[in-house]
Amino acid sequence: MESWIYGIIFTLIAAFGSTTGLILQKIAHGVEQANEEKGIPQKNWNGIPCNKYFLCGFLFLGVFPIPFEFLALMYAGQSLILPTGTGCTVIFGQMLAPAILGEKLTKLDLLATAFISTGVVISVAFGTHETPSYSAEELMLLFTEIPFIVSLSITCVLTVIGLVTFHKEKLQAREEARVSRPEFIRPESWRYTRLETGWRKPKGMDNHQRKQKSRGRPGLVKVGYGTPKIAYGLHPSGYTDNLVHNAGDLDNLNPKEDGIRFGHSVGAKKRREIMKIAIEKKFKVFNARVSQNAS
Repeated sequence: MESWIYGIIFTLIAAFGSTTGLILQKIAHGVEQANEEKGIPQKNWNGIPCNKYFLCGFLFLGVFPIPFEFLALMYAGQSLILPTGTGCTVIFGQMLAPAILGEKLTKLDLLATAFISTGVVISVAFGTHETPSYSAEELMLLFTEIPFIVSLSITCVLTVIGLVTFHKEKLQAREEARVSRPEFIRPESWRYTRLETGWRKPKGMDNHQRKQKSRGRPGLVKVGYGTPKIAYGLHPSGYTDNLVHNAGDLDNLNPKEDGIRFGHSVGAKKRREIMKIAIEKKFKVFNARVSQNAS
């Protein structure tokens, strides 16, 4: 058996593992949504469900394929592995989604899958089956060629754009929810003209609006009312808002995603120390006032 065939086999295993991971993550989100409708409390981290299906899906998607992809690249060239792996991931997804998730495939889905399958067969049959080997000097020369430099530059630019707009979708979702947010008015003010419409919290023991058990009653005023979960805790600048009291609190934060805010009990001297480290690590500081008299 030729070596490139082993590469194709390892690629198929990696593609099947990736597809299984995607299916499990889809199941995880479905379970979370069903539990929310039933009122069952959910464990999540920044909007990401932390149940067994999602964790298993993460392992299948991010960990399981890695060794098989390395083995595939040992036996076959990337020009053969890449189209095969990408195409087979789509094909396996179209096969598993109806069987496991109960999704229905349209005629257009089947036609697109047929085209992808044809492309995979053509790439395997007529693609190069020989893997060229390069010395260290030849690789260095390839790294200095214009196509590599251009592709690397484009990748860096897209990475920077992705980091800058990391939370933009979340902020946009919060803004859309704000538009449809109701106006909170005083309970029963719509019935009695003597009551002003300014909001007052219902406190009656049997008040239906306070209990929120009967239909047709307006919601209660809460911080972040109607805000999507993915946008919880975000500062308007797009960074997460984190309270810090000492320099050690910065160790577990990412300056590209997390902003910091000094606690009210932090003195001027310690504030200057934290501010110095924050500037070095390029953190976004929301209350950066520092007294010049601190020593």
